[in-house]
Amino acid sequence: DLSSITTYRTVGQDFVVDYGTAETAVPSVTFNDGVYNVFAQEFKASGTLTDKLKYVAGVYYFYENNKMLTGSTGATGLNCYAGRFGDGNTLCGGVPGYSSVRLSKNTTTSTAAYAQFDWEFMDRLTLIAGGRFTDEVKEIELPATQYGGITTADLVNADIPTQLHDRV
Repeated sequence: DLSSITTYRTVGQDFVVDYGTAETAVPSVTFNDGVYNVFAQEFKASGTLTDKLKYVAGVYYFYENNKMLTGSTGATGLNCYAGRFGDGNTLCGGVPGYSSVRLSKNTTTSTAAYAQFDWEFMDRLTLIAGGRFTDEVKEIELPATQYGGITTADLVNADIPTQLHDRV
């Protein structure tokens, strides 16, 4: 038997949450504007090689691409946070810091291959052997914005990886 499963999904997400209260009259708003895209494809073969040997094998591909603008505001406008080391790309109370607003782009690419064999070498006793290999890469990019949020360069300067690569 041969089978193919294809998936494509795109989601747009826009929301604003107001955490302010009437008692304090202090506005506190978090916002998000995002687009999320996913594509996956799997091809699978299964069958019987002999009357005592069955198999399942396949390959899989996954790709995700997301883009999101998010942040928060307070009573004085955009929230601002001091940098860890007196750094930052905007002023927060007169010292270098970062706006809470950031644009993030992240991608995930994953490929895999798998196989399993079931060998019935005696009545009511079957040996099952199989394996899977997966290669996955995740990347994040934080482009500069007019709001002064953290950027990819800030992550690199703080020795925070912007790409993870895993093989299992």
